Amino acid sequence: MIQTLDRELQASQKRYDDLEDAVLEIENEKAIWVKQTDQLSRQLNDEAAKRRQFEQELHGAEVELAGHRNTSLLAEREMAKAEGEIKARDAEIALLRSRENKTVVEHVHVLESAKKMTDIQLREQVAENVRLNDVLKQNEKHRNRLISDLEDLTRQFNMLKASKSREARSARASLSPEEKDVNMVLEDERKARKIAEARVASLEKDLQDQRRQLSTASLSSPSRNLTNLEVKLAKRTEEVTKLQSAYDALQVQNQQIESELADLRRSSIRSASSENHNRSDLLRGLQQSHDALGRDMSDQLRKLEAQPLTPSRRHNTSFSNGNTMSPDVHSAKRIRSLENEIAGLRQQVDDEREEKELLWSQLKQVEGNGDSKSPFPYEQAVYSHFRLKAKTLRSHLDHWLAMGDLNAKGSAAMVTSTSGQQIAEDMQALKLLLSKLDPETSPLRVP
Repeated sequence: MIQTLDRELQASQKRYDDLEDAVLEIENEKAIWVKQTDQLSRQLNDEAAKRRQFEQELHGAEVELAGHRNTSLLAEREMAKAEGEIKARDAEIALLRSRENKTVVEHVHVLESAKKMTDIQLREQVAENVRLNDVLKQNEKHRNRLISDLEDLTRQFNMLKASKSREARSARASLSPEEKDVNMVLEDERKARKIAEARVASLEKDLQDQRRQLSTASLSSPSRNLTNLEVKLAKRTEEVTKLQSAYDALQVQNQQIESELADLRRSSIRSASSENHNRSDLLRGLQQSHDALGRDMSDQLRKLEAQPLTPSRRHNTSFSNGNTMSPDVHSAKRIRSLENEIAGLRQQVDDEREEKELLWSQLKQVEGNGDSKSPFPYEQAVYSHFRLKAKTLRSHLDHWLAMGDLNAKGSAAMVTSTSGQQIAEDMQALKLLLSKLDPETSPLRVP
């Protein structure tokens, strides 16, 4: 019985040992699985972090791709726009090349309308300048009055300050030492307060100056182009004034030549020979040529004083139609028209100077050839007299041909009654010039 129990106990102990071994193996496997689970969780976290990083990189790449697509679309649009502009420029170049030998009459009307508009704006600006000058004078008077009042107040303040200082000195002389110490402390505090107030006032003034500079900097940039154009306009006006002074000098020289011609004519009339008679006729012709030249120069100067340098009184059709342009464009067109007028005046002065020099040289030749065979040829005198007439005639003919082309096209730009009257006057001037160019009616005809 005891043996049986021992065997059962041993068997139970063996089963218990086997169970403990199995439990140990299970716990080892559990520890291994826990380690694997921790490792897998760490790998999962790493993979999730990598996934988030890759997703962020993918999102950034998508955003960058969208930006590149937008940039490419903008570039394609700009390329298409540039191609359209290139085609338009090519068409414009082709049109200009086709018109390079033709007279474009529309440009004349555009320039005339721009000149009218600029003249109106110039007149308005002159009125505004007059008004501002009056306001400035009133402000000057007010400033002078305020300055005199300030001087009176300053004198009164100085007198009051001197009396107060005398009273303070007499009061300080009667004070005790303790009261003097207290007075010194009060004076120091008063000085410190004045210094602080002056510092605050200077800081406020600096702040106001900075604000004023910012406001003027923001307002000065739009008006800088207009100021430059006004400076250019003043320069062009000064050049016109210089040309007019040169014209006056030429008139003085022409008067001297006229007096010398009169002396030579009187001396030639006294002689009785045929050669002197021909010379007197030639001098008389030169005198008539000189008078005609002077009248032409006076007419040109009167036209210049009447039209380009004063505001135009004609009605501006562009304003009535509602066409408005910027002040910078008006000023630029005004300056271009003044430059053209100045160039024309310079050319006229040069031509008149050449004509005067030619007449002077011929006059000297006549004076020096008193004992020679014959004076200068008749054809040369005719050319000298009518050279400027031919230039004027050529310009008039160009204008009339252009107006004829405009009427032939039948465009919308109809010729007004004023322009018709101008054409009639120009036709009369043309007939007069043609009659002067006729050798039969020439003042230098052969006697």
